[in-house]
Amino acid sequence: MPDNPIIVTNNLTKQYGDFTAVDSINLRINEGEIFGLLGPNGAGKTTLILMLLGLTESTSGNCSIYGLDPIIDSLKVKSICGYLPEKLGFYENMTAIENLKFLSSLNNIPDEIAIKRMDEALELVGIDYKKNDKVNTFSKGMKQRLGLANILVKKPKIAFMDEPTQGIDPAGIEELLELFRIINKKMGMTLVFSSHLLEQVQQICDNIGIMVKGKIVKRATIESITQELGETTFITIKASGISEQIKSELYAIDGVKTIHFIDEAIEVESYTEISDKVASIIVKGGGFLQELSQKRTSLLDVYLKYMEEK
Repeated sequence: MPDNPIIVTNNLTKQYGDFTAVDSINLRINEGEIFGLLGPNGAGKTTLILMLLGLTESTSGNCSIYGLDPIIDSLKVKSICGYLPEKLGFYENMTAIENLKFLSSLNNIPDEIAIKRMDEALELVGIDYKKNDKVNTFSKGMKQRLGLANILVKKPKIAFMDEPTQGIDPAGIEELLELFRIINKKMGMTLVFSSHLLEQVQQICDNIGIMVKGKIVKRATIESITQELGETTFITIKASGISEQIKSELYAIDGVKTIHFIDEAIEVESYTEISDKVASIIVKGGGFLQELSQKRTSLLDVYLKYMEEK
């Protein structure tokens, strides 16, 4: 993806008294990507999003959306950004279409344009058959779809999704994630997807920022972070009769990262799958192979690694 940052932060910081919710964050998010803001609850993800939307001021540092200051150019920023918060604020005693009409009026969308967009949006998110039902009859998943429809009616350039799948059943989550893909790919909308759920971020995001205690501790593409730490294989072997020749041949295997010999245990870390080669060298060299097991690290291991370090 070409480097075309439309969301930029420079040492962005938010403090509440002695507590630092967001700590000197520097981010560049490109136009057209799905960016995953990954971190545990309380990491500062929501506070960061609120600052980007101009809904709370920073303590220090700055940020911009398409070159606009979210506080100084508040109305312009809000006109090009959509927001799906974790807790939606619809009028429960109004119908879905009534809620969308009201929100469209707040965004100064002409009625003739809003009506067409509302029908298209409700159909796309799969709740057009519920448009005349009151929101208080909706499940959490339906409300999230209605929130997504509201974003589609507005047609912003960027949409911020804050824990959008929280409290939704697995089937509903998969459907929502697919809707996010459609919005991104077919409509060209940049998405910032905040979540503490690794597998969802890994499933749809182009790039991720791992956020822990107010800091971005890792920023990378899904592909590169997987290659960096997620494609390593650890092989644990119990064997006897390991000669110097066997050790030499093990070290010579293409893809070997490190080897540790501890009594009759051998720990091999490699970039590729080499367990067959390791077993063959030991047996052919006259060693006695007692046990061999392997473990491939995943993005979960990467996530937990950074969590533990902080």
